[in-house]
Amino acid sequence: MNTAIAIVAIVFGWLTISSIISAKRSRERDKINAALRMEEMEHGYPPGTYSNFRKKGSKHKDADLKDFERQKDFKDRADLKNGIKNLQGRVANLDTILQEQAHKNKQGTTTND
Repeated sequence: MNTAIAIVAIVFGWLTISSIISAKRSRERDKINAALRMEEMEHGYPPGTYSNFRKKGSKHKDADLKDFERQKDFKDRADLKNGIKNLQGRVANLDTILQEQAHKNKQGTTTND
């Protein structure tokens, strides 16, 4: 009877330890894949390009890729709009500076005459 309990305890202990080790490896693998996906997205690649986020033959791969490209286009458009606004502000400032200089030059030439 004691040997049966010992065998059952060893089997359950082995199963518990192996599941803990498996869960730890799985968690580490998921962290590495998440870091790879973040790097890919930061560099402008669709997620899963190098990290094998999706398995080959996935139904959603093309749809997700299109969504990613659309989001990237929106980000690029937003950056362009901000750049255009910034440029318009600089041109307005430049126009103001040139008008002030022209006004000073005009006043300077009339007083010297």
